[in-house]
Amino acid sequence: MWMQKRCHSIPLMICQTTSARTTRRENHKKEGRLRRRSGSLRSHAPSHECSTGRDAPRLDGQHDSGARMPVIDAHSALQRSRPQQHSSCRPLAARGERYCPDFLIERRTSLNCTVRLQRHYERVWSRPTEVCPFDAGPVHELPPGFRVLCTPPDAKRVLWTYATAGLSSSKRVPAIELHLFSPRKSLGLVELLYAVAHYHCNGPGLDWAHTVNLGRPWLDSSKCEYGLVSRPYLDGPDLENYSDEEGGVKCYWLVPITADEVRLKVKQGIDSLEDEFERQQFNYADPGRKSVAGASDGEGA
Repeated sequence: MWMQKRCHSIPLMICQTTSARTTRRENHKKEGRLRRRSGSLRSHAPSHECSTGRDAPRLDGQHDSGARMPVIDAHSALQRSRPQQHSSCRPLAARGERYCPDFLIERRTSLNCTVRLQRHYERVWSRPTEVCPFDAGPVHELPPGFRVLCTPPDAKRVLWTYATAGLSSSKRVPAIELHLFSPRKSLGLVELLYAVAHYHCNGPGLDWAHTVNLGRPWLDSSKCEYGLVSRPYLDGPDLENYSDEEGGVKCYWLVPITADEVRLKVKQGIDSLEDEFERQQFNYADPGRKSVAGASDGEGA
């Protein structure tokens, strides 16, 4: 009995399937006649093109209004065949965004770091800063956004101030920025900071209490041919400690010192050298000042 019922149901299923196919075929024919009547039927696309409907978006982000659909490459077809991903995981082109190479991301990050540090200086010093143009030497080996800023004297500060911005964006060395003071405006100090920055980024790196050989007097015929990386005692922790989403940065003071003062620091430590600075009340902005070490400045250390 069960077999008989099953056999009787088979022709009925076949009839229903045939009837459904006939209905769909007639619907397609009717739809085609309506399109031809309204004049909106598109020409048949070649075999290497893909037409997915009137409202399908073009690859360039625009909508096709009656023209042939653009060629769909293998990469786009592959992306459509993959399982649907979260919007943040889809390819940039699928989200309407542009691909950004790593070097452009690094440059953008470095430039943002420079702008933020410039604002930090202006907030602490309460003065506007300006960029000092410089393009001599291997400046391409510095971080992309690196700049040297300067601020002129005012009623509160009688000295010119030169500061690096973007030096801390170099990832392989300590994140520091340097500044120094000068009794007058000098392009030579801009070049000096560029040279020290290049040594920092491409050498072993500088940090607090380090000394660097400047290779020449910092101004005029000064006997100070070295730089001491010191804490910014004139401005305090407000200038020294800076942080943003990229991390913490130390803003240090680059103090010009003599060869004998370098030797004193090496033998007795930086505290002894700074004690001598304070005891003798040395004028850090005077290019012709004498060494606090009280010895001849003949040889370098």
